Amino acid sequence: MNQIPKKSLRILLKAALLFVVFNYAFSFVPDSVLWRVSLFNTVLPGEPRFPKEGNLDFIFNMHEIASSPQRADEYKVVALGDSSVWGYSLEPNETFAGIINASGMSTCKGQPIHVYNLGYPGTSVLKDALILQRALPYKPDLIIWNVTLLSMFDSKIDIDFSVLPPSNPEIAQNFIEQYKLSTKITPPTGSALQTRSFLNRREQIARFIKYQLDGIRWQAVGREPVDKATPPLAMDVAANKLFKRGGIITPEVLPNRLEFNVLNAGIRMAGNTPIVIINEPILVVNGANSGIRYDEVYPHWAYDRYRVLMTAKAKQYHWDYTDLWNIIPPSQFTSIFHRTVNSEKTYTQVIQDIIKKNTCP
Repeated sequence: MNQIPKKSLRILLKAALLFVVFNYAFSFVPDSVLWRVSLFNTVLPGEPRFPKEGNLDFIFNMHEIASSPQRADEYKVVALGDSSVWGYSLEPNETFAGIINASGMSTCKGQPIHVYNLGYPGTSVLKDALILQRALPYKPDLIIWNVTLLSMFDSKIDIDFSVLPPSNPEIAQNFIEQYKLSTKITPPTGSALQTRSFLNRREQIARFIKYQLDGIRWQAVGREPVDKATPPLAMDVAANKLFKRGGIITPEVLPNRLEFNVLNAGIRMAGNTPIVIINEPILVVNGANSGIRYDEVYPHWAYDRYRVLMTAKAKQYHWDYTDLWNIIPPSQFTSIFHRTVNSEKTYTQVIQDIIKKNTCP
């Protein structure tokens, strides 16, 4: 009778040992291999915008740009930026990328133009630069980089404004060191062996599998519509000049907190690929205290100073820079940064003119 419990115990110990070995052996499976096993861009078409995940290999292997080498004849435009580029409260085909792609736009030489929406929620030019670095092997012909004051702020703060850099610490740190940047990122807790183990990645793997199943369902019955219900925006703002970004920012500190070096590093990294930098539209309220603040985030002094600095840096470094900060009326925003369907059409016309300028000089 004693042999049965002993045998069971040996089986349990062997199973536990095998799981421990598997758990930590899984750490040696690189992300580039793990997330490549995807139905997207093989059985299913690639996604027109990134899923809200932090791993670069995860999101790129699901995105339609991963299959772009199969379309060698197209003129590839990469659009970088925050959630306003990604298309918050918009369907993928309602973003400026989606509208241009549906329009059949082509170059003067007859090349079909395709805009790849590589916008990612979160305001961080470091996040944009890491996405750009990952996108360059796909050989874009033009890069449109949307920025705003918040995205230009450095990362030496207590709050992470994008999950992407800390979710890709090795890639981010290599970029920082390569271009000798002073930017700091929040490293993950635990050793690389622990953070990449099966147990630590199991939730991400489960979400990855769910995306594959969702993709099959989307092909069969279509997607759930995006929730467009947004409360009306208040046009009245507080009667103060405070500007906060991980703490109160003063006029003396502001110029030194802007990451022009990261923006310039991205441009250098792109080499001969042309980059157009756009200061994207913001909400400009027209109610009480609108002479003090543009909206609840930006006081006049901070945003005006930022625009002056951006113009000066663009001239200094010979950037192709366009300032579109106030081209959208306040009634056409769903939040401080996000545009309605109608205003996205207005923005699209400007983007199309920029593309034409670069494709038909």
